[in-house]
Amino acid sequence: MPLFMGHIYTYKPNYLEILAGIENQHVLQVPLVPPGVLTDNDDSKCVTVTMTIAMDTVWADSNDHDPSFGISDGERFIGFYLLDNRITNPCYKVEGDNVNNVLTNRVHERSDAKLSNPSQGYSSEVKIQIKPCEKWGSCHTEHEGGFVFIVNYQRNLDLTKGLYLEVYRTHAGEIYRIKYITVNVGMD
Repeated sequence: MPLFMGHIYTYKPNYLEILAGIENQHVLQVPLVPPGVLTDNDDSKCVTVTMTIAMDTVWADSNDHDPSFGISDGERFIGFYLLDNRITNPCYKVEGDNVNNVLTNRVHERSDAKLSNPSQGYSSEVKIQIKPCEKWGSCHTEHEGGFVFIVNYQRNLDLTKGLYLEVYRTHAGEIYRIKYITVNVGMD
């Protein structure tokens, strides 16, 4: 069951719209694995989370639109910013702590690779993979035949607390239109 943070969303026929709010706000949390299922005493905590995200690209191309998608243990978050302005690249690494429903102590990193055609629109589909036990993640967009950014995270997630899909707003005025998110949690 999705847990929406306050009344900050509305359902439309073709998408979920997350309304404007405060900067770095925690706007969506969906439980993936309940607390206590993954333990520190065995290898079951080595999971790979694969998510595919589709946004309303017409909206994303014409508005400030930089959501962060990733996973958390309810307190620490690791994932990617999906950027609307592709002067450098379409996704950045981001990690931080959820303090009072705001992403704090953020660490972010961008790739040194640059798109040769940065005016190409917002990717119609983004694939993110994260392996929390290896502190590894990748972001793949459709730009220029496939833009891939592979990162290493600093934060360790405590998966005994559960595993959650989370979304954070970057700037206060941003509105997001999510067509779909598919998530697969695979055991290594």
